[in-house]
Amino acid sequence: MLKGTNWSDFDYHLTTWALSCLRLKKYYSEVSLYTDNLGKEILFDILKLPYSSVFLDLNDIQSVNSAIWAWGKLHTYSLQEDPFIHVDGDVIISEKLPFDSEGLVAQHIEKGFEHNKKFLSILVKEGYVFPKQIVYKGDVAEVNAGILGGNDITFFKEYTCTAKKFLIENGDRINKINITQCAAFNTILEQYFFYSLAKKAYKRIHVLFPEGYIHDDYIQLVNFRNRDRIGYIHPVGYLKTNAFYGEKISEIFYNEYPSEFNLFQKRKRDIYELYGIKDRILTGVQKKHLQFLNSHFNGKEIVEKIRRYCLSSRLNEYKNEDMIMVNPYIKIWQEETGSWKMLVPSILSLPNDIKLITINLGVLGKFMHNLSLQYKNNTFSACEIINSLGDLSDCNKVKIFVALQQLLNMHALVRIEAETEKPAMSKYNPLNYSEKWKI
Repeated sequence: MLKGTNWSDFDYHLTTWALSCLRLKKYYSEVSLYTDNLGKEILFDILKLPYSSVFLDLNDIQSVNSAIWAWGKLHTYSLQEDPFIHVDGDVIISEKLPFDSEGLVAQHIEKGFEHNKKFLSILVKEGYVFPKQIVYKGDVAEVNAGILGGNDITFFKEYTCTAKKFLIENGDRINKINITQCAAFNTILEQYFFYSLAKKAYKRIHVLFPEGYIHDDYIQLVNFRNRDRIGYIHPVGYLKTNAFYGEKISEIFYNEYPSEFNLFQKRKRDIYELYGIKDRILTGVQKKHLQFLNSHFNGKEIVEKIRRYCLSSRLNEYKNEDMIMVNPYIKIWQEETGSWKMLVPSILSLPNDIKLITINLGVLGKFMHNLSLQYKNNTFSACEIINSLGDLSDCNKVKIFVALQQLLNMHALVRIEAETEKPAMSKYNPLNYSEKWKI
């Protein structure tokens, strides 16, 4: 199902979905797609993602308001007759999920998250009619349904039946739903109902992350600081508006599955036409910088260098002797608000279509600005930067090293070795199959 996306760029929606599928296929032999005709054409026919089977049951719910994206998931749950785990298209696993024969499983449980309390209060205030099985009082608790499933099929039948009744009884309100109510309705319908019904039936919910580990900013689910130890990824809601996360996921897609990545780059224009995606609108700063790049560099060279940079963005923690340079393709500026921004070419650029993304440099902005002025055409090492700052404590030396590493992650800085490194042409290796669970 491809309806609804909060991504800052539609490409990230597709590259995340592709990487999600390919990683699942690495650990499970049976990975099924539930979608509609359009989803099948894009994900299976054009991108040729290796789904074991494709079901077009979401064609049956075309009459439901498309803003109710949770209904496609609930409809899919209702169709299952065997143990299963449903995985969202923006969830990327790094190992086989630690579940075997549990009755109910979910990503994690959310207790006391302020936005969930707000969502429930919105629906109550607007007069939505809740089923008698759902009691709303005290602290709001719900699951996060990045992954959801289990072998208690009877519960899923009851759960989805209750949700459907809620949908029908509030049909008039749903037809007039606004953006604020939309987010509230989807979250409550899927996640709050699941938790409430499970607790009322005294059923244990097994989770991937222990209670309290995931905070209400969900930042633990998008940790890209160490490329060699990136774990479970799930850019929830507002995190999708940050282009940095979309870039890092797309870089993993390129590094691990270069053939599939290149197919996406070749066919994405066809997908735009199918989905009605128009050419992106450039800001004045983007237009000016793009003109600069086109007049000073060759498009093919830029794309080749960007791909090399994303392969080598890790400093040697022990020697601090790696040679670094300022990325020659970036632009850094300070806005009137005082915030520092950077334009950098995306990994999804093509030789004839350089895609520029805007990254918020945050507290690193002034530091990076000074580096770009001092070392614009020169190379330097982390050791040189640390020594130039005088007699620093060990703690402050570590902070400088971490800052440089983060700037490398953003590709504001690049390692000299990246000028010559080439990608490993690895393909997914479907090991550690699980035949018991269907994904």
